Amino acid sequence: MSLLIKLNVLNIQWIAWHLNTPLDICKIWNKKRKRQVSDEIIANYHQYLKDFPAIPAEGFTAVHTIHTAAGKFDINQIIEKTKIVSKTQTNRTNRTQNSQVQLHQYSRLLDFERLMHLIALIIQYPGIGALYQNEPSTLTQILSSIPKINSEVEEVCACIAKLYGKIYADGDAIAADLEWLEQNGITSANNLNNDLDLYNIEYEELTTHAYSDQNAFSRLLKTIRLVIHHPFLFDSQQGGSLKTLVTELVNRKIIDDEYLDRIRSDIDKYLKPYKILPNFSLRRGYFAGTALLNQNELSKVFNILQSQVITFDDPLTLQVYENFKERMILSKFTVEDVYPLRAIGNRSIVDVKHLPFGALLKRLEFLEEAIINGKILELKNVVETAKFPNWENQESIFMAYPLQIVFHNVAWYLGYEFYQDGKPGLFGYQRLDRLIASNYSQQGRSTKLQEKSLKKLNKLYNSSAGIFLGSSVSDQQKFLSSNKLERQSVEVAVELWCNDYSFKFISEGTRRFPTEQLAMSPLLSSYNQIDKSIFKLPRTSDAVFPNRFQVKLPKWSLSDIDLKRWILGFGGNIRVVQPDSLANEIKLTGENILKAYE
Repeated sequence: MSLLIKLNVLNIQWIAWHLNTPLDICKIWNKKRKRQVSDEIIANYHQYLKDFPAIPAEGFTAVHTIHTAAGKFDINQIIEKTKIVSKTQTNRTNRTQNSQVQLHQYSRLLDFERLMHLIALIIQYPGIGALYQNEPSTLTQILSSIPKINSEVEEVCACIAKLYGKIYADGDAIAADLEWLEQNGITSANNLNNDLDLYNIEYEELTTHAYSDQNAFSRLLKTIRLVIHHPFLFDSQQGGSLKTLVTELVNRKIIDDEYLDRIRSDIDKYLKPYKILPNFSLRRGYFAGTALLNQNELSKVFNILQSQVITFDDPLTLQVYENFKERMILSKFTVEDVYPLRAIGNRSIVDVKHLPFGALLKRLEFLEEAIINGKILELKNVVETAKFPNWENQESIFMAYPLQIVFHNVAWYLGYEFYQDGKPGLFGYQRLDRLIASNYSQQGRSTKLQEKSLKKLNKLYNSSAGIFLGSSVSDQQKFLSSNKLERQSVEVAVELWCNDYSFKFISEGTRRFPTEQLAMSPLLSSYNQIDKSIFKLPRTSDAVFPNRFQVKLPKWSLSDIDLKRWILGFGGNIRVVQPDSLANEIKLTGENILKAYE
């Protein structure tokens, strides 16, 4: 189209010849050439021509398809088509002048395509226009290098020119398009149910395209607007995504019932090729780019993220939150008045600002990259940091695969697997503020192996009493074994006897441990609709502690401070019955507390 516009000054009529050659024939012809191209390139261009076939509105007097069936070419087809060029031009002019088409500001193909590419760009790169300030790395990926940019429009034009062609990078037109998209609710939450701001234009000479008429253009843009602001509309009873979308368009008086085929054509021939909708099957509802939530859902997610930022003191989450908040404000969503419906009571006890520079809690992006790429880290315990007795033998420097960042109770931890050169390594957790890491080694492993190890780590964590996973690789492997006897060899039964006061609290917490590891005596009331299968044990014969609680745990959990803290928190309202080692330790702790006050 750019070339034809330049050549238009010559006042020459141009004809487009579409050689409709099957893809397999194209590949056969390619193999006969001295300079061959890859099949992938041929397939891509074949698909591109299918998505964007030549049309008269690009500047052609006529577009003719020449069928090359079985790879044969007939020159007579071209001769016959050439004879009727003048008649074709006359017929098109008469149709345009005598039709009921209402032309508008995007009736010219160049203007229409510029708007479509602009919408696609905004969808693909949220925050476009301010990337040079906020996300220069993303802008570098688009442009290869960042030129001097002084405004939002300059950045958008640079990206449009790079991705779609300089012909669309008209600064004044782009500025007007951006304003039009915002005013008409495509890029804002304003005027979502209003008609589009279109006005009649009389062109001296115009070859129309599929959406030159106001009604067709309005239908297309309102469909885009609906999908952006109401993603994943789906009702199986209506027959799927397309019929659900059409029903909603009918309910909003955007189309009539008989427009189903037209909406299907809009989607398949225009919205998908222009990359406004993803080019795959959307069986559970339509969505555009990253516009996955509606306005109400966005507010809820913002509220949840806000509560997490306040509680967990996570630098990366804070950065995401600030970007999210800024974009909510720019999109005219009210965030200052968002009432904090939820909060998380646990909070980090670590002040990140005062940690040493190399502490992993200050290098989360580095750590996340190592996790994603399966890299081995050399980890070092910060000198003179606190250690529990059962962690004193932990090596001060060790090699490990980082697996996951976990917030547990009061701090951020790193879940890892010791590197053992192909052998199973010890799984464990350590506080991020107590670890320093050197640069990761070049050696790494696949995502599949990382995920396999993460599943094992999660199984150990979820089955244990807390964050401590022991110090024996052999014990961990036995617990993870599918052999029931091997697993039982490293399990221990913890039994507590409780008075009524403590048992009411304990019996309400049926998710403290996995239900398959848990059993209790009958409930004291029927107030809670709790899974009754857990409450199957007989009561004790003790008048003071008549209620029984049992849980099977990995044996290393007996050394976990979380388990002891939970038991001691009930004071004299529970008694440890088994194992004896735990009962004696709790008793000794009580005696030591008593001595501290003597």
